[in-house]
Amino acid sequence: MLSFAPLSLLGKYVSDLRLPFVSVSDIERRVYRAYGLTEGSFFQVYSLRVLWGYVRMVFSGQKLRKPVGTTAQLGGDFLIDGEGTVRFAHQGKSADDRPPVDELVRMVQKLP
Repeated sequence: MLSFAPLSLLGKYVSDLRLPFVSVSDIERRVYRAYGLTEGSFFQVYSLRVLWGYVRMVFSGQKLRKPVGTTAQLGGDFLIDGEGTVRFAHQGKSADDRPPVDELVRMVQKLP
């Protein structure tokens, strides 16, 4: 996983979620730019769907955390094989534009 969060926060995130894979911090977002990932507009970042997700989190008792760094950076999902070939690329068009996790897992399992 690639994040632009500082290592101290990324380490806590990885630990809290017990992520079983390597996580790397790209504070300057060089890799984001190299893969064509841009910052989104206000409406791309705070769509009604995203705002509704925050409302649901609050009502379920979850505590919202203060964002660190930019909130405008749009994400993406890329699968790269052991040879360095990009096998799948998805550049998010909004904050909630992500492929389904089960689809990504299936693709990872098919990588050579």
